[in-house]
Amino acid sequence: MAEPMGPFLGLDTDDAVELGELLAFLSDWLASDPNRLDASLYDYVGAPDHVGAVCRIDELRADVQRYARMLLGYD
Repeated sequence: MAEPMGPFLGLDTDDAVELGELLAFLSDWLASDPNRLDASLYDYVGAPDHVGAVCRIDELRADVQRYARMLLGYD
C-alpha cells in the first residue's frame, strides 16, 4: 500500500486507509440508485431554476472516487 501523499501527508496511514475505505463505500452507494440520489442531492443542495443544478450525483461520485483512490494508493 502506498503512503498517503500530497494534501494527506499529515494523516496517519491507518486513518487514511479507513477514510479511503469509507469513501469507496460511499462511491458504491452513490452508484446504487443514481436517479433517486440525484433528485435527493438536488433537494438538499438546491438552486434556483435560473442557475441550474449545483452538483450532480455523477460529479459527486467522481470526486469521492478520486479521493478514495488517492488515499488508498490506487492509480
